[in-house]
Amino acid sequence: VGRCISTVPLLEELARRRARRQEQLEEQRVSAALEPEQSEVTEASHDSEAGLLHEVQQRLKELGGLDVDAHPELVKLLAVQRAEAVALATQIQEAEHEIEVKTAALSILEHKVK
Repeated sequence: VGRCISTVPLLEELARRRARRQEQLEEQRVSAALEPEQSEVTEASHDSEAGLLHEVQQRLKELGGLDVDAHPELVKLLAVQRAEAVALATQIQEAEHEIEVKTAALSILEHKVK
């Protein structure tokens, strides 16, 4: 019982730290989504084949934003959804690149074995 009593404050502190970290991550995500899309477009232009990521960014740009008098929570929600869409497109693009690399490696190995 004594060990449990001494452990509870440690667990509470750990939970507070995790909650603060989660809030910080969420704030970073929202602030990144609220930044002008200019930085995202310049990142995409550095890639010779922007592909899906560029297409997603273009479509988000075409959709535009909310009115100035829109509810702040709605603005945050939209920003988070935009950030998630860009992150998902990036993950898909990275996975496609990884598949291409592995396919090329397999092709090279097959030619060396023959």
